[in-house]
Amino acid sequence: MKKFYAIVLAIGFLTMGAIEAKSTEPKNEPAPPKFVTLLKDGTVEAGTTVQFSFRIRGTPVPEIKVYFNETEIDFENQTRYRLYNEFGYITFIINDAQPEDSGVYSFKITNYLGTETMKVSLKVTEKENDNYYF
Repeated sequence: MKKFYAIVLAIGFLTMGAIEAKSTEPKNEPAPPKFVTLLKDGTVEAGTTVQFSFRIRGTPVPEIKVYFNETEIDFENQTRYRLYNEFGYITFIINDAQPEDSGVYSFKITNYLGTETMKVSLKVTEKENDNYYF
């Protein structure tokens, strides 16, 4: 019965993709970059893995850059930040968030037709101490 359930989920996923692919926008027509979903400011506790997920559009596919407090993040020279772009579904991850990760994150998408920027604030609080000493 578990195999049947997995097959039903896979078929449902493929169907949703097919429906979404039939957009009212003409295929391959040039289009400026656009954020389809927006992010909300948030607060997390230190040690948390933070995930920002949103969707973008644009033709040609927009280039994306991420900034922390106006400084571009260099994804090649660090290990705590990750950026994934799966067909316009963007996921930005901060592993083991610390108070020094608090600030404004900017996401800038660009193609030859324009640029759009979205900003979100993140506050990372100190982890509550579960140890009590008497």
